[in-house]
Amino acid sequence: MRALALAPPTRWMRLVSGMLAFLLLAGVCPRAEAESLPIYKVVDLGPMDASAWSTGAAISATGQVAGTAQTPGSSQAFLGSPGGSVQILGSLAGERGKSQGLGISGSNVVVGVSDFGEGSRRAFRSSGGAMVNLGTLSGGSWSEAVAINAAGEIAGHGDREDGRTVAFRITTDGTFVELGTLNGGLSSRAYGINASGQVVGESVDWFGVRRAFLADDLGMHAVGTLPGGGGSVARAINDDGLITGYATDASGRDMAFLGRPGGLVSLGLLPGGRSSYGMGINARGDVVGRVSGSLGARAFLWTATDGMVDLNHLIDPNSGWLLQTASGINDAGMIVGTGLKDGVSRAFLLELRTSGSPDPGGGSTVHATPEPGSIVLVLLGASGAGAWTWLRRRGSNRGRIRSG
Repeated sequence: MRALALAPPTRWMRLVSGMLAFLLLAGVCPRAEAESLPIYKVVDLGPMDASAWSTGAAISATGQVAGTAQTPGSSQAFLGSPGGSVQILGSLAGERGKSQGLGISGSNVVVGVSDFGEGSRRAFRSSGGAMVNLGTLSGGSWSEAVAINAAGEIAGHGDREDGRTVAFRITTDGTFVELGTLNGGLSSRAYGINASGQVVGESVDWFGVRRAFLADDLGMHAVGTLPGGGGSVARAINDDGLITGYATDASGRDMAFLGRPGGLVSLGLLPGGRSSYGMGINARGDVVGRVSGSLGARAFLWTATDGMVDLNHLIDPNSGWLLQTASGINDAGMIVGTGLKDGVSRAFLLELRTSGSPDPGGGSTVHATPEPGSIVLVLLGASGAGAWTWLRRRGSNRGRIRSG
């Protein structure tokens, strides 16, 4: 009998085999990995008056936080510290004016939006307690600054002379660069910026559908959608170009995602969840955000190792906190967000305490197992590596052109 000659494995077959082996190993060791989950100390970043509310928006590399707090007769942007102190930054319209802290740089410069004049608002930058009006697009009447990178470049949005809302980038010399819309859409808004000056956000088309975008000096590019889904919104981007946000899946649910243009992966849900929203990302690709569902809003942490974890199971259960939204995470693993402290909405900072038992209270940690797609994403290099490297190269070779 003649022996069968086996064809040599193709590159694709080798790739699939490697991926399956990785998935098998991931399934064999989930419990050991889960024991590495962090435990956090919760720092209250609200005003001294425990009945006053606050919200946490962004975190710097050193753990300084930008947010908004209730003040006598108003609400204003603040700069918070890991020690729990809060510095109210005021407003462009005086003591009673309103402002919001939305972004913070590595050097603790806060950006946001403030009342300005009669019924108007302006993007601001605050450093050392001095709030500076950043102006508007040419002919525009309002603006908002939402994020700032280490170089001092700022992402935001505002109206232009024709009244349409568009995303912009402000260069280090204060020049506004209009980013436009996807395919001539109705409007756009920016939500994040990385060290290369790449901006992410959403562009609304003529049918009212929100489309996630990545903008660089070569134009605005569609980030894409989840398989079978519709709209999408990009909320944050890290320095390697990984993007998180949320997108509608094939069943019509909003789902947190991680990926790059043309390759998005759903991060799933916590038990009882109906929708999830990615809000912040760090250099490792760890994502934080919010899950909404039958249990209300819950803040989550997603990592490639452990999948999606309810942050409420990583703090002292007797702390009096219910963590509802995580909005930012730095490279040290510190997390900022907003939750309920004894029933009052307050900004929080999570500081790493130790590793060990996933639940400080001794109970079981509720988390979602990483989806196969999420694990494949970590392998990066499969189908999208070439395109992704190309996008990173575009971001690094930048020229100097001019909720929703």
